[in-house]
Amino acid sequence: MTGTTARRLFQLTTVAFALAVRTVGASEAEDTTVTITSATEGATPFIHQLKLNASDTSVIKSIKFSIAPKPGSVTRPLSGTYANAYLVARGYVQANSIFIPVYGLYANYTNSVTLTYTFLDGSTSQDSTTITTAAFVDPCGYSKPTILQERKKAATLSYDYILIRSGCGTFSPTVIDTDGALRWVGPAGIASPHVNFFDNAFYITSGTSLYRIDLDGTVTFLHDYTDLGVISFHHNVDHGKRGLILDANTATHQESLNLEVDIAGNVVKMWDMVDVISEAMRAGDDNPDDFIVPSSDDWFHNNATAYNRADDSLLISSRENFVICLDYESLAIKW
Repeated sequence: MTGTTARRLFQLTTVAFALAVRTVGASEAEDTTVTITSATEGATPFIHQLKLNASDTSVIKSIKFSIAPKPGSVTRPLSGTYANAYLVARGYVQANSIFIPVYGLYANYTNSVTLTYTFLDGSTSQDSTTITTAAFVDPCGYSKPTILQERKKAATLSYDYILIRSGCGTFSPTVIDTDGALRWVGPAGIASPHVNFFDNAFYITSGTSLYRIDLDGTVTFLHDYTDLGVISFHHNVDHGKRGLILDANTATHQESLNLEVDIAGNVVKMWDMVDVISEAMRAGDDNPDDFIVPSSDDWFHNNATAYNRADDSLLISSRENFVICLDYESLAIKW
């Protein structure tokens, strides 16, 4: 073998080794191609679904979307992050296709959206697109508020989005940002102020039933509480110890019955204020009939509840009487 041939073989071997090292050392972000292929309008103009094509979906750990605020906005970008397991569980990963719901878009606007892909090895890559949305017909005037005091541009808030509880229209619940822009509405055709945000979704009552509305626009019926004699709900949906506390009415209990339900709508606890107060009054040699009128319009008038983790108690506001504190487990009156 001549010296020239040996040198050429060494050079070729060196190049091949360098290529091999580069391939082995490449990150999953470099090795994986993810392409945005389409955007489809969702249940409302505020929600769209992006379709992605990925060369390997198994190495993707999470996908984050971020919506750029309008020029002059003082809000932070609205963003959401989907874990791969969540996308798979909801059927949003199909072979090499991934579907990403983007919620909180501005209506009647060309939105700038950035996607960040995080891979199992910690590497990341980004892509961006625009989503042009249709106008939203707003009969309640949320999209054109009367500004009583304009927010100062330099003022820093700890929040950027506000849940509006209202029975106006058939698109409860409603979310606005701190610029006053409408950013999300309920797609279930429900008009109800009895709503709260829990487990990354809105829980809302309508009639005698409870529904879950996910941010991607998915509406899930959870339970009809006529099996417990419920004829309607009122006032609040508050956070409890294990789930949410609903304020219920029955034929015999007017605003004096509370139900705690879990994420699936199953009842896990019940507070019957007729029984609780009657038992306490009898224990003190009082006659509850002189105070309690179960089926009357407002003997108690339950406005709200609040669970206190510090001492495992439940506070219940009675507009007509007092704020009462109960031990969560025993229902004993603490004060």
